[in-house]
Amino acid sequence: MQYKGFRRARLSEIVSNTSADQTEQLKRVGEHPRPVLIIWGKQDNTVPFEDTGALLIVGGGGRDPLFDECPTCPHLERRQRYTFNNGQWTLGEEKVAATPYAAFVSFMHALREGTPDGALPYASSPAVIEQATAMGLELGRGPLRAAPGTLATDPMQRYRTGGAGAIEVSLTNASGRWVVDDVRPTQIVIE
Repeated sequence: MQYKGFRRARLSEIVSNTSADQTEQLKRVGEHPRPVLIIWGKQDNTVPFEDTGALLIVGGGGRDPLFDECPTCPHLERRQRYTFNNGQWTLGEEKVAATPYAAFVSFMHALREGTPDGALPYASSPAVIEQATAMGLELGRGPLRAAPGTLATDPMQRYRTGGAGAIEVSLTNASGRWVVDDVRPTQIVIE
């Protein structure tokens, strides 16, 4: 960091907290009924996430190998509730917000990791699965990357499929849940 006094404050914190056991403070935070939001930068070189120990929860929402991640890409919105028992944090509950992006992620996972019929709950009809398999989306030729400007809440989304290839996905809300309504090849031009 480039702020005056930052290095001195950081060195003081390191010296003071190296041997400090903060288990009791963490326990009090975990036992309080109010929700706690923990935000950690993926590229935080000052206090790397891997060094947090007690708060690192394995399986709490890692990278998705089917989709490229970038700062402007849509992301799954996860609501996670952790509990602190016997000196450790555990994931008690996780809910993914129902968005068009979440529906497409579920569709693609069902298509690539199971059978085409497994993707049917996430499609408006079997014709959508036929469209996707005709383009080879079930083969997993690499991660999909959202086109710039694509939001998780957009009912029409575009993704690069590798090289110059791209797809356009239309989603519709059917009885309170999002489903893939159409998948077709398209072009993405970035100026």
